[in-house]
Amino acid sequence: MTGDRRRGSQAPWAGAVAKVKGVQADALSRLERERERRYVVALGFAIADRSRHTAASVLAGALAFRFFLTMLPLTLVLVVGLGYLKSAGGTPSDTLKQFGVKGVLATTINQSASFHDPGRAAVLALGIIGLLSGARTTAATLRAIHALAWKLPIVRWPKKGMAAVLFLGAMVISFVCGGIASRARVEAGIVIGFGASLMMAAVVTALWLVASWLLPHREGAGWTALLPGAVLVGVGFAALQAVTANWLGPKLNHESSLYGSLGVSFVVLGWLYAIGRLLVAAPLLNSALFEHREAKAIATRAPAAGADVTPIG
Repeated sequence: MTGDRRRGSQAPWAGAVAKVKGVQADALSRLERERERRYVVALGFAIADRSRHTAASVLAGALAFRFFLTMLPLTLVLVVGLGYLKSAGGTPSDTLKQFGVKGVLATTINQSASFHDPGRAAVLALGIIGLLSGARTTAATLRAIHALAWKLPIVRWPKKGMAAVLFLGAMVISFVCGGIASRARVEAGIVIGFGASLMMAAVVTALWLVASWLLPHREGAGWTALLPGAVLVGVGFAALQAVTANWLGPKLNHESSLYGSLGVSFVVLGWLYAIGRLLVAAPLLNSALFEHREAKAIATRAPAAGADVTPIG
């Protein structure tokens, strides 16, 4: 009797699960049929397959961790620099407000900027060394990610120092553009702020296009083949900056007062992981598009080549 009752209660769930699996299989088979006819569907399958083979989520997590190791000494250098500003009579919190950092977080940084002169120079020197080391590691990780995305061998990079400086320069320019966009959105309204966000997207797109050209890519891939990934990074970064200014910034302020440094670290790591996913997706998109165009060009040339062959007989 008990067994019959259990089977009766499980029957509706089993039917629902079977129905969901049937719908899923039907949708997958429909997508497989559309894959041969529609360019967008085929591209989506190519990107998904490449992401699975390269473990894109793991690469994004590794990149986010490298970003975190770079931002820690960068924050230390900025705090020490704000300490010099405080010694000169300025207020670090006023400077932070120009970039959308305010509330408890700005107050905390303002209090942390009170270094004494004897140890400030040593802390600044250690911060700069850590910053350069983190930037070198992050640049090497980006190079490895691009090599994997384009199915190229990972070779030793002799110019890590120059790559670190270029990476830091691009990062500072991106954050400055984000700060300008935040200030424009607050002081000049939504329309001017939207224009500033578009300007920031264009700047980040140009920076990532240059970075993609310097990073590993297939021979024969011109700048137009690298443009889609650059546009993805530029638009994605602008969208993340808008989310940060309107939602993540207030949440970060709330988390810092409620959960302390652990809550702040959790929110910052989530933001860095989103950036990592964006930077991993860009070369995957470029390589998938490039190989799809190559395959299409070969398929187009094949019938023409066959028509020129004269049968022997």
